[in-house]
Amino acid sequence: MGEVQVYQVLLRYDWTPAFQAGVVLSILSFGALMVLRRIYGTSKRSESIT
Repeated sequence: MGEVQVYQVLLRYDWTPAFQAGVVLSILSFGALMVLRRIYGTSKRSESIT
């Protein structure tokens, strides 16, 4: 039942262009992190990084 409360709180947010840009940026940065982690995970240089 907690998901319904979170959804109601999200509906109260003022979806300004700046807020939308922040959400999009966070999603894109998270996706870029996953891609970079996958690239470095398959490369042989990952041992020196960690």
